[in-house]
Amino acid sequence: MRVMTVKKDNTTIVIQSPWLSRVDAARYLDISLSEFLRTVADRCPHRSFGNRRKYHVHDLDRFDPNKTTTGYIENGKASPSQS
Repeated sequence: MRVMTVKKDNTTIVIQSPWLSRVDAARYLDISLSEFLRTVADRCPHRSFGNRRKYHVHDLDRFDPNKTTTGYIENGKASPSQS
C-alpha cells in the first residue's frame, strides 16, 4: 500500500491510499460533508468500489471549490463550470 504525505496550508495529512471516501474527501478539501455533497460529489471524477464512491486526491486537487477559479481544471486551464 502506498503512503502519501500531503502538506496543505498549515496541515500535514498522511494518506495511506490516494482514494478517499466522501467524508475524507470533504476533510481533505477543508469543507463540510454537506458542502462536498452539494458542490463537488457529483461533478468530480470518481470510481465506485462496490457501492461506495472513492475520489482520487489528484482529481480533488483540481476540483477544489476553495480555489479562485470555478469549474474543473484540465491541462492547467480552467473550464467553465457546468450548470
